[in-house]
Amino acid sequence: DLAPLQLNPAMAGVSTQLHATLHSRTQWRAVPAPFNTLYASADFRFKSNSNWKLIGGIDAYNDKSGEPTLFTNGINFYGGSKIKIGSNTSLSAALSVGFRQISIRPENGLWGSQFNGTEYDKNINSGEVFSTLQLSGMTSSAGVVFNYSNSQGRRVIQTKKEFQFGLGAYHLNRPDNSFLSAGTD
Repeated sequence: DLAPLQLNPAMAGVSTQLHATLHSRTQWRAVPAPFNTLYASADFRFKSNSNWKLIGGIDAYNDKSGEPTLFTNGINFYGGSKIKIGSNTSLSAALSVGFRQISIRPENGLWGSQFNGTEYDKNINSGEVFSTLQLSGMTSSAGVVFNYSNSQGRRVIQTKKEFQFGLGAYHLNRPDNSFLSAGTD
């Protein structure tokens, strides 16, 4: 629940009226170039009555990973609806559209073709040919979530039972991920 929009677009506004998060994470500190991520999101309910809620959200992220350094930046907007289908159950559905930019800095990469049989030699031409060092474009996602909760506004932990099940799909429009002229990834 700390980053619900990353789990499923339909998680926007499911549990609370307003949910905001800010994450900073460093992974694999033992490697020469650890992965660093900054992520911020907010999800909320715009309008609601007892049986229907209009849900939405926004998130933005920045990733810096590995050698050669790969940068990923993006922003996504979420919109959907949550409908009460029973006394303790609801169904949410949402779509997302966003903008993503990825770029690479190949100059700090160590390439297999630069191994001379004994050791890595930075003076050997890597042979890597990039058609571009930056890609950008739209991305889209969709999701549904079934929610069961018997809390009915009470916050009694001993008797509260909650269950969520969902399906989410990201990058539905299959954005280009290849920096190579002959590659697809």
